[in-house]
Amino acid sequence: MKAMATKKGGRYKTVEALIEEVRAYQEGFATRAEDAGFVKSLLLFVKRHRFGSFFLLSVFLTSLLLGALIKRNELRVRSALRLYKTEKLEKERNLLEASPELIKNWQSSLESTDLEWLHSQLDDIIRLDPQHEDAVKLKCYVHLLEFDFYKAIKLSSSISNPKSHLGFLRAKKIAEICLNDFIRYGYVLPDTALGCSKIDNFVKFYPKMSKMFLAAVFKRLKTDREKSYLVMKVLERFGNRGINW
Repeated sequence: MKAMATKKGGRYKTVEALIEEVRAYQEGFATRAEDAGFVKSLLLFVKRHRFGSFFLLSVFLTSLLLGALIKRNELRVRSALRLYKTEKLEKERNLLEASPELIKNWQSSLESTDLEWLHSQLDDIIRLDPQHEDAVKLKCYVHLLEFDFYKAIKLSSSISNPKSHLGFLRAKKIAEICLNDFIRYGYVLPDTALGCSKIDNFVKFYPKMSKMFLAAVFKRLKTDREKSYLVMKVLERFGNRGINW
């Protein structure tokens, strides 16, 4: 249409300009006569580079799809994490609420309870409430049964203002007395163990604790003479029901 314009200024000024326009049209480029905008130029570009455009479009759509999937999975992970935290808080709250009854049951069945498992349960309670006296006290006495006297001493001092102050003092006293023997001889002497087992409330505080402690001492004695002596003393105090070692 430009080549056929009636006014001289509207036509191509030279034949070379016309040829250049025709060549641009044939090669898929926008002509000056069209005055093509962005969309038209983009369509012509896509037409000239079909494979490359298809590849770029595929990459773009794949990126959008992957982005959507990642966002979806992220939302799922966040939702699962919130649910986990909610369930964990609920579990911890239930554990604290049930801890008095649980500790009471653990005390009464201490002889048949796996001490490693018991430690983990008590640790969970103490982690939630470091000043939980019953949990700390029971763990302290379990340390005594395992001859972890250093831990028993440290733990018995961890409660800032214990209500049952004497219970912690006695546990600490027993640990200190036994630790002295342990450092000097490598084990706790029978008379030391018998003396500790008589400390007020050692038996009362946890039923069977005294006999369990003596049994732990018995297993670590070095000579048959010491073992016989301890058995004789236990028989005097508890009778035959005191011997199940």
